[in-house]
Amino acid sequence: MYTILVIDLYRSKRTKAGSKQPRPVYNPLTLVSRSYIQTLIPDDDEAVIFAPDSNLVTSKTVVIFVQSDYSNTERRQLIRHTWANSRYYGNDDNNASHDHNNGNNNNNNNNNNNNVKRDVVVLFAVGTREETGEDTESSLNLEMSEHNDILLFNIVDVYDSLTVKGLLAMTWIYENLKQVNYVIKTDDDVFLNMFAWIDAVESLDAHNVTCVMAGFVWTNPNVLRSGKYQVGKDAYEPDLFPAFCSGAAYIMSRDSMAAILEASAYIPLLVRDDPYYTGILAQTMGVSLLTFPKETLRFDEYFGVEHLNTKPVMAVHRLGTRQWYRLWNALRNRHRLRIGRHRIKLRPVYVEEGGLRLMRLSKALNRTLENECLSDTVFGDVILT
Repeated sequence: MYTILVIDLYRSKRTKAGSKQPRPVYNPLTLVSRSYIQTLIPDDDEAVIFAPDSNLVTSKTVVIFVQSDYSNTERRQLIRHTWANSRYYGNDDNNASHDHNNGNNNNNNNNNNNNVKRDVVVLFAVGTREETGEDTESSLNLEMSEHNDILLFNIVDVYDSLTVKGLLAMTWIYENLKQVNYVIKTDDDVFLNMFAWIDAVESLDAHNVTCVMAGFVWTNPNVLRSGKYQVGKDAYEPDLFPAFCSGAAYIMSRDSMAAILEASAYIPLLVRDDPYYTGILAQTMGVSLLTFPKETLRFDEYFGVEHLNTKPVMAVHRLGTRQWYRLWNALRNRHRLRIGRHRIKLRPVYVEEGGLRLMRLSKALNRTLENECLSDTVFGDVILT
């Protein structure tokens, strides 16, 4: 009763003459308008053209699904050769770290979770091209046979189909990789410091954090009405998105994926995929957002190898191939030697009053705003190498 009284007093102050009015509360079911994007969804029995062998994944596997265009063969190869290569993670590196920690108790504690080797499995979510080309088709067939990491969907690879392709990838992962508790989503033009992302997954796993997404969270993000990423008022009326994770990279718990997939059956698709998944659908279902410091997301013009001593990095966007390899080699060597490590903590993002109303689509999946992810729980340190 007392809490309700405080909220009423707060609202009465905000509505005095000349003061800023509270943000309106929108109904998620009518927030996004139905559009032609719905017509891009393929039939269930025709959605997946090719999928890799799911038996390669275990409960100790870190799974990353990468949104990739059919023609981006070189980008996929670059990822396979660097941060998605499993041989750089696990016991060998951990043994090297013990040789260099000189009895440092903090480093020993941080390596407790790494005693078991963590494999890294990357899945590239790829669509088809509008007009079949022999070169592209043969290249994809070669990739699928050699690498077993392509999720090929029956949808044309254009910008407007990203939302559908992401939902198809989540559906396949949820149905076929039941032993995986957390999945990382990223794009094929993003360099990931996987040493740090593995630490983040293990930190969440150690605390058994559920119904959560963790990434670089933008709060009060404006809706762009012009340019490549524009969203018209006819598609989405409010001028602000709910807080959402940057599409550069974020972690999804298994149950948060299930919640998103369920809500997407009720709320029409939006062309902007990440605000749709991690903003509108996540807030609708009560999925909690955890954020990393925004300074750990970098862009090529602001970050170089020489900055590694003073500036932590989890993801870098728009790197050239040469920069990509230089940064990878530097991070790999630093991880092996355990030098210049940074410590940060995951921080919960609290949903503002006046945000979207929670929908009770599923009692098993829905969470209230007072769930364990929004409590004062101190999550384990994420060690950035």
